[in-house]
Amino acid sequence: MIYNYVCSKCGKKFERWAKPSKTNAQKYCSRKCYENSRWKSFESTCPVCKNIFITNSRNKHKKYCSNNCKHKAKIRDIVKVCPVCNKEFLSKKYNRKTYCSQKCWYDHYDGNKKINRTTGYTKIFVKGFGNVLEHRYIMEQKLGRKLKSWEQVHHINKNKSDNSLKNLIIVEPKEHNIYTIMERKINKLEKELKFYKEKYGNKL
Repeated sequence: MIYNYVCSKCGKKFERWAKPSKTNAQKYCSRKCYENSRWKSFESTCPVCKNIFITNSRNKHKKYCSNNCKHKAKIRDIVKVCPVCNKEFLSKKYNRKTYCSQKCWYDHYDGNKKINRTTGYTKIFVKGFGNVLEHRYIMEQKLGRKLKSWEQVHHINKNKSDNSLKNLIIVEPKEHNIYTIMERKINKLEKELKFYKEKYGNKL
């Protein structure tokens, strides 16, 4: 049998199969009305759509009227200033975009050098090519063509950061290996000579 009830919170009429009793009073038509009766309700204004919505003391930290407004607040545009051209542009709040355009990004990084800690070679940023090895790029500019895969550029004074034209020569892989082995042997002998000089002094 269906029984009629009246919600003690909103005054809405609703039906239930359960018979009214002292233990089962069926005071509320929904879970929302039940929670609103337990917690103090008050009005709040959504900062995105400016609509007034009702919340309760249980959700006192609720700022937005819906998940849609919450999502819009996270992705809203903010004003940023480009460090290259000082032009103001709009960007998303969560976006790490620093430059207003690809051109400004290229202008900032063009010629920017980075030294690889493992190999010791210097990389340079070039428009249209990205990060390239500086010594190979300089040799290509001198020759006016791209280096072939088997062509290797050797540093004469062993300093990999010195990429002047006087210090660079093109060699084949076999020659480059010979140069590298000889340089390592020379460095080893120089270290041994330095050690014995410090140990024995003028006795040598």
